[in-house]
Amino acid sequence: MTTSIDMEAEVRRLAAEYPDAVYQSFTKPDGTSRCFYDRGEVTNGPPELGCIMGQAALNVAPDFWDNELQHGTEEVSIGELVDFWDNADFLTFVQDNQDKGNTWSAAVAAADKTVAEINEEGDWV
Repeated sequence: MTTSIDMEAEVRRLAAEYPDAVYQSFTKPDGTSRCFYDRGEVTNGPPELGCIMGQAALNVAPDFWDNELQHGTEEVSIGELVDFWDNADFLTFVQDNQDKGNTWSAAVAAADKTVAEINEEGDWV
């Protein structure tokens, strides 16, 4: 199984390679928009569709997409891919910050800051 350490390394690599990338959520036919791992364009980023987590998962575990997303499973969680015992909070914080419209580099920086604050306060779970 892919670990969250694998995912963290790939998220950091993508953010370093595409620091100004901004994920644009996917607009569904009914006009509502939503974030998807495999849909939604990225401005100033790679040509593939999807958010930073989806892009990272595609790069570190391509079979994940073949087995899950390509067979009609729309509500797939990265938790189904990643062993969430290490560093998972970092990934969650990156995802949250990216979904707010921040660049990928800003999302990683904000996640790093939040993790450092939690570690300093001793509130890490």
